[in-house]
Amino acid sequence: GNRRILRHHIIDPSTGYPSTYAVEINLVSKTLDAAILDALSTAMMTMDQPTAYALRAFFIDQGEELDIAWVEIMNERLVVTYTDGYEPYLKKMNQVRYQRYQDA
Repeated sequence: GNRRILRHHIIDPSTGYPSTYAVEINLVSKTLDAAILDALSTAMMTMDQPTAYALRAFFIDQGEELDIAWVEIMNERLVVTYTDGYEPYLKKMNQVRYQRYQDA
């Protein structure tokens, strides 16, 4: 019909279909190299947000630095959920909703 369907190029191995959790995930770290960040961002694309942030907590507990900007579409609007350390990298746009991730 007239319904728009957005599909991602990241395949969720648990379903065999495109990932549906996030549109984009950006990671920054002063302690993890680019290859690890690339692998982590791809893996996080197949996780829900609480699971991805739990994985972040694991790395932080190991003494690593890891900050995230999680981008998703909610009610036909882009929403960016980010950790405090990611804020300096954001270039905020008026039509996007930004919210800080609240650690549990």
